[in-house]
Amino acid sequence: MATAVTDQVRRALDRALRRDREETTPPIEPSAGTERERQMILNMLADHRITADQAEALFRALEASE
Repeated sequence: MATAVTDQVRRALDRALRRDREETTPPIEPSAGTERERQMILNMLADHRITADQAEALFRALEASE
């Protein structure tokens, strides 16, 4: 079960990072608040409160707000 969650997290992060690299804008260093929000998303994903697709959407929304 933990391995499945780890794989989901890895896939969600890989997709989010791949899209980041495809964009032409340089990456922005996340603030401490953003890192805390990213960790909250990962925790919700690990607790099965959200799906990998929902986590990915949240990561994208976070990036858009930076």
